[in-house]
Amino acid sequence: MRKADMLLDLIMSRRSIRFFKDDPIPDEHVKMILEAARWAPSPANAQPWEFIIIKDPRVKEDLQNVMRRVGTAVRERYPQFPWGATPRDPELISKVPVVVVVCADFDKKELRKYDMFPSEHKKELVSCGVAAAIQNMILMATALGLGSLWVSPLFTEDIKRLLGIPQTLKLVALVPLGYPIRHLAGKALRRPLETMVRYDKFSSCISP
Repeated sequence: MRKADMLLDLIMSRRSIRFFKDDPIPDEHVKMILEAARWAPSPANAQPWEFIIIKDPRVKEDLQNVMRRVGTAVRERYPQFPWGATPRDPELISKVPVVVVVCADFDKKELRKYDMFPSEHKKELVSCGVAAAIQNMILMATALGLGSLWVSPLFTEDIKRLLGIPQTLKLVALVPLGYPIRHLAGKALRRPLETMVRYDKFSSCISP
């Protein structure tokens, strides 16, 4: 099989896992996942990401409690959102073997060339780079037979205080990593390619 076919199969096999076994993950696997993140593209090669690896059960339990409080606040603020549409283990953060906390650093010296542009442009560039790093992480996790979940928490200040994250950094995501309780069969639902591709201009026909 060609490398391109293998890569596409890997991408298509990725799933958002919400129920994990508590089996430990080899340290070498965690290192490979972080190496994949390290090689993601970023603006000016600034590599504007920082990672916190959480394995300590006490820290995970404290983080779970904060997430529970945050979740309650979010549900009260946005009651119309279909919160029950994608059920997850209510103890996910405390049970999963590893949680990777991903932060963005907007003050890397390599990014100073973008200071002449509106601040929102700089934030967009950094956010894209960090998102690429997270994507690399979850694809490597998939390749290693691990499950992952991209959690984008709201109201992050409590989490930052708990983990001692400097105010200069933005908390972007929590990524639980572990062995899935069950592997999800079949392909995830996606729009057909021909419904989302145009040629040369957006106003053109869908098909060439």
